[in-house]
Amino acid sequence: MKYTTVIKVVTGLIVLILSPYWASSQSWYKQEILNEISVEFPNVPERTQVNPKVQSYDFITECCAFSVGLVINAIEPYDQYSKLSDTDKVKFTDAFLNNVAAGMIREGKQHLISAANRQLGKLLIKEVVFSDKDPALKGSKKRYSALILFNNHLYTFSCWDRDDQPHQDERKRFFQSI
Repeated sequence: MKYTTVIKVVTGLIVLILSPYWASSQSWYKQEILNEISVEFPNVPERTQVNPKVQSYDFITECCAFSVGLVINAIEPYDQYSKLSDTDKVKFTDAFLNNVAAGMIREGKQHLISAANRQLGKLLIKEVVFSDKDPALKGSKKRYSALILFNNHLYTFSCWDRDDQPHQDERKRFFQSI
């Protein structure tokens, strides 16, 4: 083999080995939502104002679809909720987020795979994984969601794998950036 061919092969192998690292280390776009919570997307997401109380932020890549839904003033009347004890707020929030997850699953004719609560300080996060039958996602795929009720606003963070390969690095980066 010629020396230049060997160099090209070695360079190609280095690029192949390091490309997953480079892809995951690229800078993502930090999106502020209501000046309360931020999350990182692979690039600037498309913002849609569904109505005065509902917004979404969406971005699709080759491998994943990322979305943040926002419902402003999700609890009415909020003044009653704000008067609850911390223990009762946690119970109410858990029941509220369970109902939101059940509605998401029912609306999309999806199947629950797993659900768990995670505490972040006083903030309760409902983590849900379910199968999603969305034609835009090429058949049935897994949808990973984190549901958060914060300052009377409901945030739904979701990531779908768009193919049959799990894309844990992208999904992990999205959810850990919240």
